[in-house]
Amino acid sequence: MFLAGLAEKKKKQEKKNGYEAMGMSLGMCFGAAVGTIFPEYIGVTLSMGMLVGLLVGMCVKNCEEDTNEFLPKGGLEGSRMGSLLKSTRNTRALPTRTLRYIRSDYPGNLSDEEVSWLRKNGVTTIIDLREKTEYAQKPCRLETESGFTYYHLPVTGGGVVPESPDSVADAYIKMIDGQMERIICVILKAERNVLYFCGAGKDRTGVVSAILLKQLGFSDSVIIEDYMKTKDNLLDFLKAFAAKHPEVNIHTILPREENIKKVLAALSQIEEKAQSVFTGEADIKKRNIGSNLEVYK
Repeated sequence: MFLAGLAEKKKKQEKKNGYEAMGMSLGMCFGAAVGTIFPEYIGVTLSMGMLVGLLVGMCVKNCEEDTNEFLPKGGLEGSRMGSLLKSTRNTRALPTRTLRYIRSDYPGNLSDEEVSWLRKNGVTTIIDLREKTEYAQKPCRLETESGFTYYHLPVTGGGVVPESPDSVADAYIKMIDGQMERIICVILKAERNVLYFCGAGKDRTGVVSAILLKQLGFSDSVIIEDYMKTKDNLLDFLKAFAAKHPEVNIHTILPREENIKKVLAALSQIEEKAQSVFTGEADIKKRNIGSNLEVYK
């Protein structure tokens, strides 16, 4: 999965760089054409043509990057601070400056306005990360709405509160297996913008987000910052939950930097091992992330 992600990232970058090369080639052709009219200035016309072509190519590249669905400030009017939707606490786009990947808590009370907003902004690929019982007991209306593609892809080991604060990171790392690979592949290959969610949009969604951001080339500091935003969005909710369930340690359910840092360390070692044994494109299909975790244990 990780090498496949790197290949996809390289492919996109090559496409963007192609605009600059194309611009330079067209610029040279234009410069050469002008140079046939003024042969004494052929060197100048070629150079100017290349420069202008390069600038045009860069503008086209930047336009492609910037015209992808811009993220509206604050989401829908009246939504909670930190959430794009009114009915959720933790719906937000990954820091890509677009609506390409949106993480969320359970969108169980979506209004017609919110469904319309998602459809209007092309957020029509929906990934439900919850386990079977949660999925059955709390349906999401997007599964039956027209125009949406809905996937139920439960994260391994999800839906269970870890026993203690020290066991949270281990629970996260156990989520990184073949099923997680399928989830990431579906998200990355989706034709339309993606919204993925679990219960609180904290643990399972947090691990998926960390892997996605890692695949997209974001730094660990950005990934950690994205993970910790959940603490701000859910602090009151989590405190209320802990008060209602005294058997739950509040520090177990509150996002902590050290937990996602351990996940990032595991991802780095998995990727290093995959790269060290990579021998060809066919190997990607055979490799299972879960087996690579042995290097971290």
